[in-house]
Amino acid sequence: MVFQRSLLGLVLFLSTAATQALDGSYGGSWWNPDRAGEGIFFEIIDQDGAAAVVAYFFTYDNDGNQAFLVGQGTADGNTVVLDTVITQGGTFGDAFDAAAVEFIQWGTLTADFQCDGLTLQYQAGDMSGSIALQRFKPAPRGVAGDCAQSSSAAGEQVSKVDGAYYGAWWNPTRAGEGIFMEIWEDALGMPQLFSAWFTYDPDGSGRQRWVVGEGPLVGNRADLAAIVTRGPSFGEAYDAAQVIFENWGYFSVVFTACGEVQVSFDADGGFGSGKLQQEPFLLPMAGAPACRPEVLDYRDQVIYFAFTDRFANGDTSNDNGEGDRAGDTLDKSNPLGWHGGDFAGIEQKIVEGYFSNLGVTTLWISPVMRQVGAVGVDSGPNQGESFAGYHAYWGDTFERIEPHFGTPEDLKRLVSAAHRNGIRVIFDTVVNHVGYGSNLLNSNPEWLRSGSSCGGDDRTLCLAGLPDFRQDVPEATAFLNDRVRFWMEDFGADGMRMDTMKHVDDEYWLQFFVPGGAGDPARWWTVGEVFNTDPGYLARFPDELGSPSVFDFALQEAIRDGIGRGQGVAPISTVFSQDGRYEDPTKLTTFIDNHDMTRIATEGERALIPPAIVDERVGLALGLIYFARGTPSVYYGTEIAMRGRGDPYDHPLGTSNREDMDFDALDDSFLDERLAALAAARKSSPVLKFGSQQPVSARPGGSDVLVFARTLDGLAPVVVVLNNDDDPVNLGDFGGGINVANLLTDGAALVELTGESHSLAVSGGRLSGQVPARTILALSSANFVGQAGSEGP
Repeated sequence: MVFQRSLLGLVLFLSTAATQALDGSYGGSWWNPDRAGEGIFFEIIDQDGAAAVVAYFFTYDNDGNQAFLVGQGTADGNTVVLDTVITQGGTFGDAFDAAAVEFIQWGTLTADFQCDGLTLQYQAGDMSGSIALQRFKPAPRGVAGDCAQSSSAAGEQVSKVDGAYYGAWWNPTRAGEGIFMEIWEDALGMPQLFSAWFTYDPDGSGRQRWVVGEGPLVGNRADLAAIVTRGPSFGEAYDAAQVIFENWGYFSVVFTACGEVQVSFDADGGFGSGKLQQEPFLLPMAGAPACRPEVLDYRDQVIYFAFTDRFANGDTSNDNGEGDRAGDTLDKSNPLGWHGGDFAGIEQKIVEGYFSNLGVTTLWISPVMRQVGAVGVDSGPNQGESFAGYHAYWGDTFERIEPHFGTPEDLKRLVSAAHRNGIRVIFDTVVNHVGYGSNLLNSNPEWLRSGSSCGGDDRTLCLAGLPDFRQDVPEATAFLNDRVRFWMEDFGADGMRMDTMKHVDDEYWLQFFVPGGAGDPARWWTVGEVFNTDPGYLARFPDELGSPSVFDFALQEAIRDGIGRGQGVAPISTVFSQDGRYEDPTKLTTFIDNHDMTRIATEGERALIPPAIVDERVGLALGLIYFARGTPSVYYGTEIAMRGRGDPYDHPLGTSNREDMDFDALDDSFLDERLAALAAARKSSPVLKFGSQQPVSARPGGSDVLVFARTLDGLAPVVVVLNNDDDPVNLGDFGGGINVANLLTDGAALVELTGESHSLAVSGGRLSGQVPARTILALSSANFVGQAGSEGP
């Protein structure tokens, strides 16, 4: 058995894991109460009723550096002597870096179990010492004599200890393969951190691999950086000298259903994958990721759409694809051609921390399937150019990756890198149509309508002349469901953005979103593109057809007109007044820009608003979607107030809404910092993420001011004040202030959640003070006294 540095998560792990009986074996932990991070986890295997073999891993502070020992030995009464392999890497509290872990030497460790604690003596070359550790729970039977009577009983279920879930799974078909894991809750009770050690036999040779790692839990998946070693054959007596360091790698754990854990591993070339079937000795508690809630909740997320071809070029070797289709050659002078963006470029930005710095927690990427060849353009500003499938909505084969974007391995690395950085990934998905001349149309013409068979309504329309799937053909439905599962399962995606949702038969969505269906919301989150601005029409898709979310096109249009064009808050207030048409409007996905419409900054310029003020209005619009109900989604380039007049088909190079991302422009933009502050405010406030929304005041005194509240039972409400005017507004001019009784506390300090300074105050239940031009504030009382969740004024 071998161990690597396990960082802060293991520090937490050592401090809270309890003794647990595991099918004839025992696990538990002790820690040093005087120095964070020093502790031990052990497993005592019951052989014929006697505690005979102990496996453990131990971390301690070796002169400021973190040292790790993993070993195995025999128990003699209260004392265990273990042979160990010792590694060292980083300083206590550092961010994890697997490559920094170094093998030091072989050694021994003696553990003396006492009723009130544990004394450790370690000896390895010139390193030696003694540490007294405090017991978290009584030791199991067979250890520490009289202490054994209060040990855990065999068959005890997964325990929740101080906010942590932990459990173990093993492979019922091959002895020795299994995983122990721990899942931590943050202050809001959300599962966040994940640490595990895993043993398996990748090639059936009988030689054990030991992998230890840690990474964030993202949805129902964790990707862990790991150290990989190889030891004796399964079932052999342990001999530390036989343990060989193999390489660094990664392994991922996916909770595929209640009772099953999917484990895959990749270490310098990969070892493969397998499933571990959970046995009933440890059952996940409600809320643990092994049993997902009925519908995955994305209200705590911040989404960013990185339009793959136009975002970042990380690998120039794929710039021309495979060169076997018309228009494959990179041509950045052609607004309808390939521009070189790829999976490697997005992965590099993940690793650099670009998305994390913006506060992004979910990354949306373009469809990943192979596209058809380019078609000619015979009219408009780009007449004579080749129109390629750079946008990736013209699928050719639904089994292959688009070569301009990279390889399957590139996509898996992107997803894995995102997960290791606490970022979920959603794939843009198309089940409505294929590309012009797609192989599917040739091989299965009965699955698609095209040409004269195209209809005139939303369901039978051949959008832009593209061959349209007949979802009423059972074979077509089965094919689409299978392909969705393939992309999601094989590449580890967490959810999907569903393209052209309103153009697909209702019956398809009804079978798609049922439990066990291809889009089962308990496995994957979906946000649907329903391009319609009527809230009643939009509501059908989540409330009747089962989609976890849809984009709020109604609110986007109101923000475009009201804020982007400076026409006033009235249309925004009107949209919010219709929130009752949804069963739960907090599950909508909000946005101000996307790839199909004119960017909001350009809308402002068309309204003759000066450029500097245009940028401020973009920031104001972003503030609204981060503070209002729903999950905010940001289109790439919004962080630099990128301009764009629409689809490049209708616009010459440099003027469309899909231009190449200009990272250099960040130096002159304030919006990236604003996005980070907005995301931090949402992260710190459960009310902004999960709270209901209620109106407070719209256009008081005829002004261009909007005030609403976010409330969540048991927590201080948040009052959002938006001044859309180009001049400051004094709230006291409106009847002595805005009525915020039961929302903000008289005389209490008002905290603005993004750190903005302000002069607002509450007296007599009324909010007064000056709000600067083009400003949005999210205010909460530092010492709230009132009835959170009340309807208010």
